[in-house]
Amino acid sequence: MSYIGFDGYVPSPEAQLHAKRLLERALAEGERPGIVNPCGEVPLAIWGGFCLIGDLVPYHAIRDGQTSDMLYTRIMDAAGELAKFLIRTNLMRSLYRKEVERTNRIGVGLTGIHEFAWKQMGLMFRDLISKDNPRAIVFWDFIAAISRHTVKVADQYSRQLGLVIPQTVTTMKPSGTVSKLWALTEGGHLPSRLFYLRWVQFTVGDPLIQEYKDRGYPVRGPLRTYKDVEIVGFPTRTELARIMPADKVVTAAEATFEEQCQWVSLLEHHWLVGGGAHPERAGQVSYTLKYDPEQITQQEFHRLMGKWMPRLKALSVMPQENTDKSAYEYLPEEVITQNQYDEMVSNIDVTGITEDVSFEHIDCASGACPIDFADEK
Repeated sequence: MSYIGFDGYVPSPEAQLHAKRLLERALAEGERPGIVNPCGEVPLAIWGGFCLIGDLVPYHAIRDGQTSDMLYTRIMDAAGELAKFLIRTNLMRSLYRKEVERTNRIGVGLTGIHEFAWKQMGLMFRDLISKDNPRAIVFWDFIAAISRHTVKVADQYSRQLGLVIPQTVTTMKPSGTVSKLWALTEGGHLPSRLFYLRWVQFTVGDPLIQEYKDRGYPVRGPLRTYKDVEIVGFPTRTELARIMPADKVVTAAEATFEEQCQWVSLLEHHWLVGGGAHPERAGQVSYTLKYDPEQITQQEFHRLMGKWMPRLKALSVMPQENTDKSAYEYLPEEVITQNQYDEMVSNIDVTGITEDVSFEHIDCASGACPIDFADEK
């Protein structure tokens, strides 16, 4: 069995031999072993495959005077269309064509979920994790209904095209790139900050540096640790800070370890498996739980991990770094106050500037999953 190659690409004899041995070794293990993609939300066969994922952004569903039921129907329809789009993408020629044909794997995810909950139902983070809030129950029932509808459409559409039904349909990716375009919270994550300076690297001598400096943007450099690099700071206000009162927002630093685990558990149950309807069709939630190592002891950390590890499919944990004590010359995102943001914005001349999104504006700060703007040769 060959699982790599297509009619436009034939692997070398050496590559085919290597792939054959790898497949034989993997299948000889008895249970089929698996791996995940780099961000952890998509299960893959150990011999290789693709993660094909997309984002649904219910926050930007336009009401246009419609009732809530009509609005939710539009969101459902959008989720189904996204599933169809990903399935059509699976029909393209690809290196792992045989594996794609075997699994038809896709991953429909959500992003901007906190903004959506506040906009449509006035729900804050702690409302959403409350078991006694009736509006939160309605919210989670709707999330589960979208999930079930997405799987139903994916199955129907796959059969219509003569394909196997997708092995996975729902997931939740980090969405660090896509969410930046709307300044929304990323995937299932809590906001790590509400106002911040997004530092972007430029090569020394780039004429844009002086232009930004003349307009009032903060500029630093040349840097010591990066050769011939200067950075420009773009004051950024998240959408959550725009639509919610400051005292209603819960950031990742303010949510407890336990609260964040409860949140991930709710996402897994309602979005991934549709409230229990399709546990076998789910990917995982890619979530990085941030905690303050100065506020939680090692003993407590071990207790909480021991409690939640058996209950959650996937979870990353990361201690929050104090930017004042950082060992790095700069961090991609520097927290600022609303007053600092307002002052910076008031001093920036935006005359004649039109919005233009390019690579330096949306490159992931973490280095994961950036959009590639390279021209094909």
